[in-house]
This record gives sequence, structure tokens and C-alpha cells, in this order.
Amino acid sequence: MREDFGALNRFYADLGMPRPRIVWSPHVEELGQPQLRFLLTYWRGLRDEAGRVSAGGIDALDMRPALGYIMLLDVLDGGADFHYRLYGSIIARHSSFDMTGRCLSALRADQGVGAFFRIVYRAALARPEPIYTEHAPPPSIRVKLWYRLILPLVDDGGAVRRFLVGNVPGEWRRTDPSPR
Repeated sequence: MREDFGALNRFYADLGMPRPRIVWSPHVEELGQPQLRFLLTYWRGLRDEAGRVSAGGIDALDMRPALGYIMLLDVLDGGADFHYRLYGSIIARHSSFDMTGRCLSALRADQGVGAFFRIVYRAALARPEPIYTEHAPPPSIRVKLWYRLILPLVDDGGAVRRFLVGNVPGEWRRTDPSPR
């Protein structure tokens, strides 16, 4: 939350993985993926006078340019866990699993990725503003890098209860040819 990424960077260095990139309240121009630019613009267009977006105010039909790249996560027990209400079909295809209907705690990702997700979602609860991240998945995932935009959605009382997340895969890892 305080944008002190030293411990996170050391954690990733210890795993031998590139450190993730985290940007709070990104500008649309900072996002290289058209699906994420669309989602940020869409979300900003729904904000109320306090700068919040109601969880009931989003409409899947309005998000057609990003469909397949969208996740909806419900906040459980104040951030103790997160439930995937929706896990986009393109995300599932690239990650080789579908988390729809499951909790983040059920994610069997290795290399600390699940911990990274929990950290970022909990930070977004405490500081409810858009967050953009770039992170490398474990080697078992063929995508080299994921580009993620996390957008908080609030209930009638103004508390963050859900996240609208855009998750776009980067280029594929090269697969090693079979031994000669």
C-alpha cells in the first residue's frame, strides 16, 4: 500500500523470478493492452461523485471488448479469501485451468504467485483504487507475463465487496524442442 516494494522484490529474487511491476491509479495511456484501456475507461465512466463504482452498476454487455479477459472476485471475510465469480475463458485457456466458482485459497500456483495475488487484492481493499500489475507466472504456465488491472467495486455502504479484474496474457514462452 505504501509503495515500498523492497520485501516483495526480495521475495521474488529469492525465487529466481523477475519482480512484478505494480502501478497504483494508472493512466489509460500507461496500459499497453486495449482490453485493459477499455476496462479502465469503462470503470471511470461509472464512478459516482465520491469516485466509487457500485458492484451492481456494471453490465457484461457493456464490456464486450474485454470479455474473455475479465475476472470478477468477491471479497470474503474482509479479505481473508476471494471467490472467483467469473474467470474469463481466454484467461482459463492460457492458464490451463478455470477458477470460476472457486476461491483464491484453492489456487495451486507455485512460486509464490498465490501469495502475490492475495497481497495485491488485500492492498486494493485497504486502498480502493485501480492497480495495474505485470507479473511472471510459474514456469508451468506457458505465458511469459500477465498484465492485470484490478478495479474495486463497492456495495451500497461504500465498502469494497468485489473486484472487476482485467487479465491479459503476454507472449508465449518458447517450448524446448524434443531432445535430439
